[in-house]
Amino acid sequence: MESQTRLGVGGGGTAGYLSALCLKHFFPEQEVSVVESASIAVIGVGESTTPKLLRMLHTVWGYDLGVFYREVQPTWELGVRYYWGDEAYPSANNALGDISPFASLAAVGGE
Repeated sequence: MESQTRLGVGGGGTAGYLSALCLKHFFPEQEVSVVESASIAVIGVGESTTPKLLRMLHTVWGYDLGVFYREVQPTWELGVRYYWGDEAYPSANNALGDISPFASLAAVGGE
């Protein structure tokens, strides 16, 4: 009996579809499915370009970044400020692509 592996991604937003494309790239012999809700509308937040996306497009998929810049004309998101709701650590900055949001607590107080 031949075994078959199927991979699934929960959520059909930008992150879900990019995840499915990456899975198919690395596991081309596998079936990849995206499961999304027909009753949940698109939120439309977080749709900016980050340094990690560019690395993925260029190094993983081999896209020409010059073509990407011309065609997409992306909005650049270079960092995020997380508001933790804690008086001792009210917020922390995170330079996208370099620091995880949880490691950013070490950078409290930076602007």
